[in-house]
Amino acid sequence: MVRNLSRRRLASGQPIDCAGMARHISAFLDGELDHATAAAIVAHLDLCRDCPPEAAAVAALRSALRELGTPPSSSMQRLRAWIETATGAAPAGGPEPG
Repeated sequence: MVRNLSRRRLASGQPIDCAGMARHISAFLDGELDHATAAAIVAHLDLCRDCPPEAAAVAALRSALRELGTPPSSSMQRLRAWIETATGAAPAGGPEPG
């Protein structure tokens, strides 16, 4: 999987609302946001009563998934087959069945 490592940012001075928080939380946790956008996220977390528990839950889930490590290739093959069956299409970047 190729990731866009360029730093994401909001329009200058634009505050973050709860919906924006949900859109940017992964980039925030990965350190992919520019300073101004990250500061807007932190400011929102300081003021909002709903988003800090959500952000903490996302961070905890990501940490738990990292601790699991890479799944065995047989699990990945089963997941690809399930995706193909569920969507009727081969997953992007996966080998073509056959």
